[in-house]
Amino acid sequence: MSLRGALMAAGGTVIGVVFPIILGANQGMIEMGLYSFNPVLTMMTVGWVFLKPDGRSAALAVLAGILTVVCQAGLTSFLAPIGLPTLPFVLTMWMFLFAAGMSKYWSEPAAE
Repeated sequence: MSLRGALMAAGGTVIGVVFPIILGANQGMIEMGLYSFNPVLTMMTVGWVFLKPDGRSAALAVLAGILTVVCQAGLTSFLAPIGLPTLPFVLTMWMFLFAAGMSKYWSEPAAE
């Protein structure tokens, strides 16, 4: 693992703990790490694996991590009563990668 990957994982963990507390999520779920796992995966995917590692992709990864927490909170409250699992990592990752691929700002290589 590289330093950038480790920073993305650490950032996802912080976002996955702090942001659910701000939103008033279930403390038991936060303590079990259920809100941290998906932001870590999303931030590593968006900010390190699929997009060119630079400042823009890091900022996009932070935004994706925050949106993953929001998506997980919404999907959990919506799908838990019928017993279906949530997939916030997959939904958020594909949404951000699709948007980045369609945008000239994110998909074109930076001029050197």
